[in-house]
Amino acid sequence: MMSKDSVYTQLESSGKLPVLPEVLLSLLAACEDQDCSISDIADIISRDPALSLRVLQLVNSAYYGCRHSFGGIEQAVIYLGANTVKNLAVTTSVHQVFEEKKVSGTSASDSGRFWYHSLLTATIARRIALAFGGCNADEAYLAGLLHDIGKRLLASAFSEVYPVQKLQDLHGEDKLQLEMETTGLHHCEAGAWLVRQWNLGSLVADAIEYHHEPLDQVGEAFPLVKIVYLANLLANSGQDESQLNGVPLALFGDEHPDISSCVESSSEEVAQVAVSMGIHVSPPAIAPVSASGQELAASGGDRDTIVKDTAHHDHAQLMRATVAARVRNMSLLSTFQEDLMQAEGTDAILAAFEKAMVILFDIHSVLFFLPDREGVLLRCQVSEAGILRHVSQGLSFPLRQSASQIVSAYMEKRQPGYITRDRNGASIADQQILAVLGSDRAYPVPLVVDNRAVGVVVLGLPDGWDLLTEDDRRLVMIIVQQVALRLYVEQEKILKAEALNRERMEAIATTARKLAHEINNPLGIVGNYLVTLRLKLTGETDVLNELAIIDEEIQRISSMVGQMEMYSQAPFSRFEPLDVNAVVRDIIQIAKPSLFNGNGPTVSFIPGTELPLLTTSKDAVKQVLINLLKNAAEAMPDGGRVIVRTRKSQPEGVGDSGGVEVIVADSGPGLPEQVMQNLYKPFITTKQNGHSGLGLSIVQKVVKDIGGKLSCLSSPAEGTTFTIYLPGVLPEGFS
Repeated sequence: MMSKDSVYTQLESSGKLPVLPEVLLSLLAACEDQDCSISDIADIISRDPALSLRVLQLVNSAYYGCRHSFGGIEQAVIYLGANTVKNLAVTTSVHQVFEEKKVSGTSASDSGRFWYHSLLTATIARRIALAFGGCNADEAYLAGLLHDIGKRLLASAFSEVYPVQKLQDLHGEDKLQLEMETTGLHHCEAGAWLVRQWNLGSLVADAIEYHHEPLDQVGEAFPLVKIVYLANLLANSGQDESQLNGVPLALFGDEHPDISSCVESSSEEVAQVAVSMGIHVSPPAIAPVSASGQELAASGGDRDTIVKDTAHHDHAQLMRATVAARVRNMSLLSTFQEDLMQAEGTDAILAAFEKAMVILFDIHSVLFFLPDREGVLLRCQVSEAGILRHVSQGLSFPLRQSASQIVSAYMEKRQPGYITRDRNGASIADQQILAVLGSDRAYPVPLVVDNRAVGVVVLGLPDGWDLLTEDDRRLVMIIVQQVALRLYVEQEKILKAEALNRERMEAIATTARKLAHEINNPLGIVGNYLVTLRLKLTGETDVLNELAIIDEEIQRISSMVGQMEMYSQAPFSRFEPLDVNAVVRDIIQIAKPSLFNGNGPTVSFIPGTELPLLTTSKDAVKQVLINLLKNAAEAMPDGGRVIVRTRKSQPEGVGDSGGVEVIVADSGPGLPEQVMQNLYKPFITTKQNGHSGLGLSIVQKVVKDIGGKLSCLSSPAEGTTFTIYLPGVLPEGFS
């Protein structure tokens, strides 16, 4: 018998060593590069017409059941996800490489059984990896797909001596021994060596090399070896976990994955994928597992038992059709998980969920209801791209004294049942939600993390749907739980950022108070001396002009110090009935002489009608308006217009009789993106000549102190608009 090194040398020099396509190697490298974009992956696939065709065939196949066909590679990659495309490329490329080899002694049925077993092992391995964790699911799929590739390599390289037919009657160690006697290698060693030649990763090669080792030795290996070992056993046993004799427990301990969920409908998934990829497969006969639980009586589908029973064939076709959607759902779930993990911010999380509902269930109408900061309201929210974005704005539920099933789902942290058009079973508000969804039946699901409610998502069922199936409900709950966790983490991140900002502002306030005190004293002394000098130099015009310049700069410093002192001031405490129109009109009259005169910008006022009297701080409103008008005027030194409008706003909360919005809009150049991103942070400014960048941070502080809200829109084409909302009723805690 030749040594193994000699066999490997012979393989390398034989000219029969299969080579992976260049496009596959480029694609694998791209998928591992975190900076690689979807467009880059699509470009790589487009280089290979055959692979491009397979991708389009798969995404447009019945397996995915898309409502619209895809004609472009980039759209298909976005829909399938990079990982799915990578697995597709690996599968089709490896299949193509070995099917091009003419192997004597093998038939089409041999090839069909081989690829069925390989795809089934890959599918189960990916599912085990997802369920167990601790291992990359794509790596598990690749190792499962290639675990028996050594058989094809040996049959191709040693076609004259490799005993294909004899091996079909053997299993376990007997099969490995016969391979060793005839070729000098068994298929586990040959497959691992080939994968190392392909640079597909040492862990993948290890999983291939050790998938027939004794159970006690595999139990000490890294997770990928265990996963492929178990997947191979399950594939050989017909996915019957009862034949495994405690293997999962021995491999993974008490935390072993749920085998039932890992093998459920896996055969149907393989059949669907194989058809979509153009791979002929033939399911093998299933023989019982040996008593040791370490080997199966049939390995890799070595026996041909294709039963041609027409009646059963029709029934199988029907069953395959009924589970197709379910198989598709399980496959696409990994794409949703990838989208969710990459989502940054609440909007992206909501968008990932909305996309999953469309793809998995054809549900297009989705509304989220998330609690406000005070815990008083559930406010409606959808993503920026959501189809209900405009019709859902302003929708909210009071959390106290509400008969809504949506509120019930949130408060009780359980699914209360369907919302229907039955007026006896739903509140008027719930009926209105159905109208917004455009559905006759809605399914509210609470978002719960560690027994803490973080919101509710409401699904509008499509026309003709009475209920979700049990499988659909189970899948919805899996997705909702993941979204709830991501939203909870996002909310915690926001709270921590706000706490950090509060600490920062407190530090600024302390520093401002100390600086203001230290600076004002010498400024006062200098100012007094300037007054004395002006009195003594009455006739010295030139000197007086220079003193005036000095005085102007001192006043500028004094103004900056005054702004800094705002951080150390207590919130406004004097609240009184206020006519907003009267206050705005007075402030504009005061500001006109100094800010809006000559050839500079103009200002106009459009008062709203039927505004309610507000109970708020007059001084605070004045200070906010002066700051905003000053900013607007300084943004347009060469002329422009400022328009101030007031209007009655929609109610903001329970018992709110309606507040007032004050809008200050200018026709200036707009704010730079950097300033918009840090709009209310102190010391961020585009102005020169000693401006401190404190103005807008002070405006925000004052508005917040009186229970209001401040928002801003800005663009080069439209200018800048600030909107101040002043509540009609004092928020809780204000007096």
